[in-house]
Amino acid sequence: MHIYLMKEYSVKENTIIINQDLKTDLDYVEFYAKKLLENNNFFVDQKKLINSQLKSSKTLFSRMFGKKKFKKEARIYLKKRNII
Repeated sequence: MHIYLMKEYSVKENTIIINQDLKTDLDYVEFYAKKLLENNNFFVDQKKLINSQLKSSKTLFSRMFGKKKFKKEARIYLKKRNII
């Protein structure tokens, strides 16, 4: 799915064309949430992406820190790098 900023919006072939003046990240999140309520086909693609990212992150951190305490160690690792 692609998102383009234009003067008017429409939804065509998994593409959202935005007509609003969205100034903050929260404006984009709110707009996208409303579109998901209208057409949850976008959610299917988003869910696939999120699940893929979760699986990749879990694999990476469990290899880095071992399978037992990788969640705790991953949080410490990410906090040290100011990612979370």
